[in-house]
Amino acid sequence: MDKESDEEVQVSSENVLSTAVDSIGDIISGIPTPIRKNLFKVIAQFSTALVDIPVAWLEGIAAEKRAETQSRIKIINTSAEQIASQMNVPLEYAKAAGKKYAGKIIRESINLDDITRNAAKELAVQPSRDDESNNRTTETEDISDDWLNAFEQEACNKSSEEMKLLFGKILAQEIRKPSSFSIKTIKIMSQLDNSAAKLFQKFCSYCISLRLNEDIIDARVASLGGNPGDNNLMSYGLGWKELNILHEYGLIISDYNSYMTYPIGYTLTYRKKKLILTAMQNSKNKNSFKIAGVALSNSGKELMDIIDILPDEKYTDNIFKYFNDNNLNILYN
Repeated sequence: MDKESDEEVQVSSENVLSTAVDSIGDIISGIPTPIRKNLFKVIAQFSTALVDIPVAWLEGIAAEKRAETQSRIKIINTSAEQIASQMNVPLEYAKAAGKKYAGKIIRESINLDDITRNAAKELAVQPSRDDESNNRTTETEDISDDWLNAFEQEACNKSSEEMKLLFGKILAQEIRKPSSFSIKTIKIMSQLDNSAAKLFQKFCSYCISLRLNEDIIDARVASLGGNPGDNNLMSYGLGWKELNILHEYGLIISDYNSYMTYPIGYTLTYRKKKLILTAMQNSKNKNSFKIAGVALSNSGKELMDIIDILPDEKYTDNIFKYFNDNNLNILYN
């Protein structure tokens, strides 16, 4: 092939990729172009069904994925007799093992398709401030191959709708802003059983947080003047036993009554709303206020914003009373 033909192929490939971008952009409205690049990278690695979009570039990936899966299943079927003879087991056992492995491949593919689809929906309906700024830029950081490999390994085994939704939210945020979640955090999330996940949801529902832009500097459940290690949060479902479970999963730090100095007049976050504390006239806390309690670990802080908040009145009433008792006014909306 001559130089001119090479250039024609290169231009044609670029046009195909551009068409793919525009096509998916029409399907998934509201996703800025720089973020779509990471979404396509995820689709190329994870998805089998989602890539069946009538665009040449994506269709090539779909064909490759289908061929890969079909080849693996074909190898399993054609090798059953050889496996049976080599292992000296009945052929029926070898065939059953082959079908089981093929079924595992299919289940994992379905899980990854569902999680990828959930991530795409999250990107479309829940744009962040970063998305708005990315609309005005031409580049965004590429999502890490190592991170994608680790995520795929953990996510492919998630079959419950709740976990697929959570992993979809994690994937969407990582597509928006790579390095939002560490590989350690992905492994922690993968290990959570249902009861621990609900306990973490309750904990996050009570957390107050100090942030710099979208980065969480500190997040904790205030101890309200008591000591959580002595079960003073038990009435809210966060007794010593429950806190130990969260600590064992690496979601909270070991000191159950540490403190952080929060600035007075600064916008904090409580239950996904803005909270501002201001000093009363007779307050000794003119510039800052120490909030003691149980703090989230780094992994806990990374996961906090993807967790849905539970209804609450009792703890909110008591934390607001605690602030008022310490001569602090509350602006909350």
